Amino acid sequence: MVIGIYCRLSIDKDENQTLSSLLHQRTNGIKFCKENGYKYIIYSEVVSGGVMMEDRKEGSKLIDDLLSDR
Repeated sequence: MVIGIYCRLSIDKDENQTLSSLLHQRTNGIKFCKENGYKYIIYSEVVSGGVMMEDRKEGSKLIDDLLSDR
């Protein structure tokens, strides 16, 4: 099984908060996958929560991968 780790932070945060939060999300996602023996793909971006998932660069990649059964 391949797990998609989607890390996102609002564009309204300052740069230090952004980097710290994205790193935290990434680290926790990877830790979970490694502990459970899952392969994973990371999707990470800074974007407004008001943007539809399919209109986000990484969100769109995640949806495409899901639909292609990657």
